[in-house]
Amino acid sequence: DTYKASSAGSLSLIADLGSINLASGSNINLAGGLIITNTTNGVTSQVSNAGLLTVSASKGLFNWDGIIDAKGVSATALDLLQGRFRLDTESFGNGGFSVLNNKLATAGFTEELTLEQRNGDVTIAATDSVIAHQFQLNADQGNVLIDGSIDASGTKAGNVSIYGRNGISLGASGEIYAKATAAGNDGGKVTLDTVHRDDTGSGLMDLSAVGGLVDVSGGVGGSVHLRTGRDAANNVSISAINSKIRGVDPLHMALEATRVYDNQTSITTAKINTWNTETATFMFHKPLLTNNSGSVINILPGIEVRSNGDLTLTNKWDFMDGSWSTLTSSWNSNWRYADSSGFKSLPGFLTLRATGNLNINASLTDALATTPIVGQSATLRSQDMIQPGQSWSYNLIAGGDVKLADSYSGPNPLAASGNIKQQLVVRTGTGEIDIQSGKDIVLNKDVTNTNTSNNAAAIYTIGTTAIYNRTQLLAGTIPGIPGQQLGETLDAYLGSLAPVQLNQLLRYGLLDEKLIGGSAPKNNYLFAEYPIHGGDIKLAASGNIQGAQTGQQMSDWLVRDSTKQPTAWGINIS
Repeated sequence: DTYKASSAGSLSLIADLGSINLASGSNINLAGGLIITNTTNGVTSQVSNAGLLTVSASKGLFNWDGIIDAKGVSATALDLLQGRFRLDTESFGNGGFSVLNNKLATAGFTEELTLEQRNGDVTIAATDSVIAHQFQLNADQGNVLIDGSIDASGTKAGNVSIYGRNGISLGASGEIYAKATAAGNDGGKVTLDTVHRDDTGSGLMDLSAVGGLVDVSGGVGGSVHLRTGRDAANNVSISAINSKIRGVDPLHMALEATRVYDNQTSITTAKINTWNTETATFMFHKPLLTNNSGSVINILPGIEVRSNGDLTLTNKWDFMDGSWSTLTSSWNSNWRYADSSGFKSLPGFLTLRATGNLNINASLTDALATTPIVGQSATLRSQDMIQPGQSWSYNLIAGGDVKLADSYSGPNPLAASGNIKQQLVVRTGTGEIDIQSGKDIVLNKDVTNTNTSNNAAAIYTIGTTAIYNRTQLLAGTIPGIPGQQLGETLDAYLGSLAPVQLNQLLRYGLLDEKLIGGSAPKNNYLFAEYPIHGGDIKLAASGNIQGAQTGQQMSDWLVRDSTKQPTAWGINIS
């Protein structure tokens, strides 16, 4: 027989001024649908998703004396969602986190735990074992001490996010897991944050204990983001890192040292230039990190701009602002910083936080610049050319609306001076874009613009490109790849190379970069990019997400050429 059942629902309990009491004898059932799979011993199995319980008593407690059941079965199903629980209280109550965690585990809340304590420290004791695929813990006015284990592992790895205003300490027995247990799946994400949200200070990120562990193993690795504060004197609130960090993707291991600029109402070119200078100064003078984690950790800059009301991005913020180097045939961004080899490759993190509305009235952009095709004349340049390397990430937060204008007036990218009307974009390359709104997220449309492919605001990540070309391949200047030998035919040479490796190294494949694009396309190859590693985008709104219907078609950016064999496909937004 086939059984079908609806998912369990959601229940919200809200007390604006006092506590919420679940009295002894009361019962809340959030379990998914069930069937009896063994009539002999009465085994029941889950056949639909469990539900969600939200408890909000920010000025009181949640006194849990009754029964809550989000499981309801003998055997839960791995392919279905288990219980989800969201709590916001003044305090976790008598017994603190440990008692609460035991009740949550018994109730079957293992899909999501979002826990916020407004006042006081939170201790995850050595005897505590937290199991949740999505785990978020906020200590708004306290410290978080982790001596027990937090496990967000699964066939698809989960996420762990912890905020401790007064600091986070990972003890000698503290363990955080976000591993993928199925072969081929990438590891999860762990974020630890100590930057104050009510002033410009920061708690201490303390990973000094030997024995502590963060494990995000799986596939190419997971992500670990350590976010703490820095001050005007270039001090960073981080201890020596003696805890071990395992399984992290090197491109997603970051120690973000954040400087907060508060009491802002508008973001102008003058302010952006000042923050650029101060960020470059910090990165030049950044402290030496004691790192015994077993993973490479780069200190990256964080910038957080805050407003107690509305905040407006008035002028374009371009993290690819810079210049073309004819010496290296590459773009030099003023927002990239030296790695351990001295190469300016390191990006950073931007947070815009408004208690009111966040108005994006000009583009916020990275990863693209007005450059020539590498290998061609430096005087022939195209706008919106994808640049190699890592990109900045954005976190846009508003208590009210997040509003993106449809267009703005900005510098003409193909001229030395003058402004032109341009489509407004929020975009980056390998970085992530996270937009959170207490009300609506609105992408506006310019109804007067007859070019329907770009008449509305856009949010996207474009990824990055490979960094070498065919000429460098044949010359033998690509590290680890032998060049063509004297007397060796081109077909024999190319046939000796691994196609997978070439795809990762060559920006335009085996096409001659000198013949790509140009004014006579029938004599040249199609200009197209093949970007990889585009960052994640997350939109979360308490209200609506309002997009704009446009006339854009797939062919506006996905191009093809069948005049040569084989047919070529690729991306071109230049």
